Formats: sequence, structure tokens, C-alpha cells
Amino acid sequence: MYYGGGMNKLLAMSVNHNSKMLYCYIRVFILVVLWCEGHHLMGQSKTEILGQPKMAIHYPVGKNLSHSFALVHRAYLFQDNWTYNARHFEASHFSTLAIGHLSKISLGLTYRNLDIFENGGQNEVWITHQYAYASRKRVARFGHRARIENRFRGSRTSFRLRYRFAVDFPFQGQKLDVGEFYGITSLEPLHSFENKRNPEYDFRLSTGLGKLVKKGVMAQFLLDYRWIDIFEKKDAQIFLLMDVHFHLRDML
Repeated sequence: MYYGGGMNKLLAMSVNHNSKMLYCYIRVFILVVLWCEGHHLMGQSKTEILGQPKMAIHYPVGKNLSHSFALVHRAYLFQDNWTYNARHFEASHFSTLAIGHLSKISLGLTYRNLDIFENGGQNEVWITHQYAYASRKRVARFGHRARIENRFRGSRTSFRLRYRFAVDFPFQGQKLDVGEFYGITSLEPLHSFENKRNPEYDFRLSTGLGKLVKKGVMAQFLLDYRWIDIFEKKDAQIFLLMDVHFHLRDML
């Protein structure tokens, strides 16, 4: 009898804790949306709104090795006025090796096609070296990701350093079950540089919701606010990110 009461008490504490997290998360999400909109309306800088749907497939090829393949489309939704203007199509492949239970290293290749939508647009190739580390505390998962990117555009070659810190957590219970929602928030500074050009410093803040649609299938909607060249142009872009991820290991 005492054991059952203890379990009920733990369950109640878990529900109460997650309710507080959900309330706090909704407040942060609303504040970010209002701040972005206010920043745009004040006209302190040029602000653009873009949509970016993504589909990714993740599949294992061994105990510690996995691959992922993703397709991305980017389009302008607002520049000087509301319109739809396709920007580029992108395909990427990453190979990932797990190091222990918490760390992973990855090597990625990305091809970005601009010429299909824009006459004279230079297509791009990216090579990405990545290290990721994740840990858990209670119901929240904390992720660290560092990237070194080489970007090739015609005769130009640039390098970019990125670090992302992200937090995600389920809104119900101790773990994410099928049909349940989760919250995700991240921040990421970026530093780009290339020969005979001034270095560029960007910053990104994103927040949104995800859902475990079915076993191995996750959908996410994120509002991603990006400060472009914060010490020079001070422009900004708001991205509406819509992702669908298929994890074949969990689906089979």
C-alpha cells in the first residue's frame, strides 16, 4: 500500500514538473515571437521571412555507425512584401560514428543548387566535420554540437565555425511516447571567414514544438531567428522550419 502511494506521489510530482516546464516554455516561445515581430516593425534593420521544409532519413549500418540523408527546400516568403520566391534546393549526406554513449563524430557532404531557381546563381558544395555530445538531467536532454564547414562556390572558398547548444524535453511524463509533443530550444553563434573578405559573425536563436507521430517518425516546427553579420549589416532573417525525420532503426 505504501509502495503504491509512493508511486502515485512520484507520478504527481512528474506531472507537476512537466506542467511547469510547459508553461515556462510557452511563455518563452511567445516572448521570442513578440520580440522578433517588434524588431521587424521597428525597422531597425532589413528583415526577411523564409520557409524551409526538410525531410531526413536516418538509418544504421552497424552497431556504432549510421548514415542520414536529407532534402531541403528554401524559399522567401517576405522581402519587401509578401510573396513566394524559391531560393534553392539542397541534398546532404552524413556518416556518423558513435563514441561511447554520449558522443558522436560525423562527416557530411552537402550540395546546394541555386541555379535551378536563379539564373547565374552559383551552386555550392559544403564539407562538414561535426562533433556532438548529449546528456540528460531529469526529463530534459542537453545537446552540444560543434561544426567546421568548408564552403565551395565557384572560385571562392570560405570556412565557418559553429557551436550550437540545444535543450529538448517531453511535455508529458519522464520520456517521449508516441503521439506526445516535446519542446526544443537552441542558440548558435557562427563565425565565417575567407580570403580578402571581412569575417562575418552571425547568431541564431530557435524555439518550437515537435511530435513523435509514430514509432521512428518525428515532426518538428521551429521558429528560427537569425542575425546576419551582426557587426556590419545587422540584417535579420526569420525562418519557419518544418522538419520530418524518419529513424529506420526504430521503425523496423
